[in-house]
Amino acid sequence: METQNIGTQKVEEFNIEELAFDKDIYPRTFVDKRSVAYAYAQKMRAGEIFPPITVGKYKRKLYVIDGMHRIEANKLLGVKKIEGILKHYEDKDSMFVDSVMFNITHGKRIEKNELVRIIYKLKKMGHKDRKISEITKVPIDKIDVFLNRAIVTDEGKVVYTKELLYSSMKKQHFTEEEIQTTVKRVNQKYFSARSVNSLLKQLIEITKNDLLPLHEDDTKELTLELYEALKERLEL
Repeated sequence: METQNIGTQKVEEFNIEELAFDKDIYPRTFVDKRSVAYAYAQKMRAGEIFPPITVGKYKRKLYVIDGMHRIEANKLLGVKKIEGILKHYEDKDSMFVDSVMFNITHGKRIEKNELVRIIYKLKKMGHKDRKISEITKVPIDKIDVFLNRAIVTDEGKVVYTKELLYSSMKKQHFTEEEIQTTVKRVNQKYFSARSVNSLLKQLIEITKNDLLPLHEDDTKELTLELYEALKERLEL
């Protein structure tokens, strides 16, 4: 293993295949191989120098603390080794905190669903709001806002309640139990509008201007599904 020094930190060369990616340690739930890693790979090909990744050693095993997109970029280029700074840990909680602090400040922006999971986990670990704010860079008065949007599924997964769903339930005066049940049931990955009214206005505008490609089977099937749901809901 080759080593060099950057300031007071020792940089070592690691075999990429020996580095473990642990979802309980790494704050990002999704590593964007198609856009971020690809963009990094193109910059590397053009000669741009990226900083070393951070590797954590715990019980003789090596974990990625910071740098998954850089690792994936190197994989795209067929590179087998990568430079990194090694840090030793006594427990996985400390690894998680360090990983959050690294990833919060640079690289691809942490998504809200990831931030909710992070804040929820830090709270479960016993950290006070002020410390959570320091770690995540979220204002201390916003910590509870994120925690209120956190729903834990029956499988133990922490889910973020998007604004469209959250505001709709609040307007309809859902109880906390009803909110919990609804969030677990609804597939939020298709939600992009911030409010139901905004969503409906978009749909009306598209429909009135004949922009629905109803000649496509998938679109026609979804439109009919919406029509039947509206008929039942409005008791038409």
